[in-house]
Order: sequence, then C-alpha cells, then structure tokens
Amino acid sequence: MLLFSVPGDPRPQPRVKAAVRGKHAHIYTPSHADDWKHDVRASAIEAIRERGGWTLVPPGVAVEVQLDFAFRRPKAHYRTGRFSDMLKASAPMRHAQLPDRDNCEKAVTDALGGFQGMPPLIWCDDRQIDGGEVRKRWADPGEDPGVTILVVEEDQEATAC
Repeated sequence: MLLFSVPGDPRPQPRVKAAVRGKHAHIYTPSHADDWKHDVRASAIEAIRERGGWTLVPPGVAVEVQLDFAFRRPKAHYRTGRFSDMLKASAPMRHAQLPDRDNCEKAVTDALGGFQGMPPLIWCDDRQIDGGEVRKRWADPGEDPGVTILVVEEDQEATAC
C-alpha cells in the first residue's frame, strides 16, 4: 500500500489534437498537463523514499487505485465584504463541472507509469488498474487543492516491465 498527496491544482489529461499543414497531418497531445504530471511523480518519489522503497508492480498483477481530487473553489462561490470567508447559499456543494473526472484520473495514472521516456514508477502500465474509486470535489475551507492517491497492490515478486 502506498498513500500520498500531491498539492496543486489538478489538471486533466488533454485530448489528442490534429493539425493539418499542407498535405501533412500532425497528431499530438497538448502539453498543458505535463507540469501536473511531473508534480505527481515528484510526490510519489518522495512518498516512496519516506516509505523506505517500493517494488514496481509487475506486469499482469492488478492494482487498485483510489483518487480524491480536491479543487480550489472560485472566488464567485464566496460572499463579499466582512463575510468573504463564507460560501454563498447558491454555491454548489458538488463539483459537477469541468474538468471531467476520467481525464483527471488519466493524467495521474499516466504519470505513475512510464511518462515522457521516464521509467515506470508504480506499475508497468495503467491497464493493471482493475479497481478503485475516483472522487472529484471542492476543497474544504482551509484545505489546499490537490489529489490524495492510495495504491493497493497484490503481494507478488516483481519482474521486469
């Protein structure tokens, strides 16, 4: 089991884009989530160090991942003046807006596998994830935005990816 948090504003995995220049099509993935993915990896590496190590989950072994995304509330959710620390009655209690939950999950799970030529960190491939919950919510008052990640693995000896 590995439990850690990543501070910062969660970013979703962007959709693949295509650009046509003359007769040539260029397919690419925008990089605006890359900094977030590097933050996820850095927090995972720190958690692994504090734990005293981590054995890479071998191919074919399933893992369960739980993700709790806390998003910063926009200023429009709060009252003004001397009550500016209180939510408006009209402020939504649930985070039912962009970014999509599955795209946030994808950015995190990609970052913990092999990412941008870096070696896998937690598992060889995110297809090894066979369960878990993903929650998307507004950060509580005084809580910093980010994601809390829990990885639960089976007990088996590691093999190379």
